[in-house]
Amino acid sequence: MVEPSPLLTVAEALQRWPQLAQLFLERRLACPGCAMAPFDTVREVASAYGIDVAGLLEEMNRAAVSGPRRARRDGKETEMTPTETLKHEHQIIQLVLNGAELEAAAIRGGAPVNAEAVERMVDFFRTFVDRCHHGKEEKHLFPALVAKGFSPDAGPVAVMLHEHEQGRAAVRAIAAALPGAKTGDAGQAAALADALAAYVELLRGHIFKENNVLFPMAEQVLPEPEQSGLAERFEEVENEEIGPGVHERYHALAHELAGV
Repeated sequence: MVEPSPLLTVAEALQRWPQLAQLFLERRLACPGCAMAPFDTVREVASAYGIDVAGLLEEMNRAAVSGPRRARRDGKETEMTPTETLKHEHQIIQLVLNGAELEAAAIRGGAPVNAEAVERMVDFFRTFVDRCHHGKEEKHLFPALVAKGFSPDAGPVAVMLHEHEQGRAAVRAIAAALPGAKTGDAGQAAALADALAAYVELLRGHIFKENNVLFPMAEQVLPEPEQSGLAERFEEVENEEIGPGVHERYHALAHELAGV
C-alpha cells in the first residue's frame, strides 16, 4: 500500500485518504477546506504548526490503513468513547452552522442567495446530521439510556427527540424556500434566511444540552463494555446510512461550508 508522504500536498493526501480529515481536525489543523490545501505539502503544514513531521506522518499512516476513531488522554492515543464520537461530530456540525448563520445574514443584508452552498448545507443536514449523527443517538444511545431507566416520554431523552423533529422541520423549511429564493423571490429569500437562522439557533442549543447534560449522564450510567458495544454499532450506522468513507468526506465539506 502507498503511504502518506511529506511531499504530498494536503489536497492530494485528503483525496487519497478521506479519513485524514478527521485526524487533521483532531490535531487542530485547519487543513480540510483550506485555500492552501492544493499547494502546501504535509511537511510545510507540520512546519507551520510546529509539529514533528515524522510523528504526523506516523499518525497519518495509521489513519490511512485503519480509520478507527481515536482520542488522546494523558498523552496517549485511545479509542473514542461513544459520547466523544458524538461530541466530535458536534464540532463538525458547528462549522456548517457557522456557514448557515453567515448565509442568513448575507441574505438579510440584500445579497443574492448562494443556492449551491445552501443545497450542500441541506444535504449535510439531512445526511450527516440526521441520518448519521442523530441515527446513532436514536437507534443506539437513547435506547441504551432508556434501558437504564431514562424515560422516553419526559426528561433529557424526550427533549432531545423532540428537538430532532424540530430540526427536521426546519430543514424542510430551508429546502422549501430555496427554489423561489434562488430565482429572486424576495419573500422566499426572507423565509430562507429565517429558516436557516432558526435551524442554527435550535442546533446550537441542542448541542449545548447534549454536551453538558445528556452525555455526562450517559458516561455515568453506561459501563465500559456497553460503551464498546455502542461504538461498534455507531460504525455500523455510518456504513449503513451513508456508506464507508463518506463520513470523512462530510468532514471536509463542513470546512468548505464554514466560511460561506
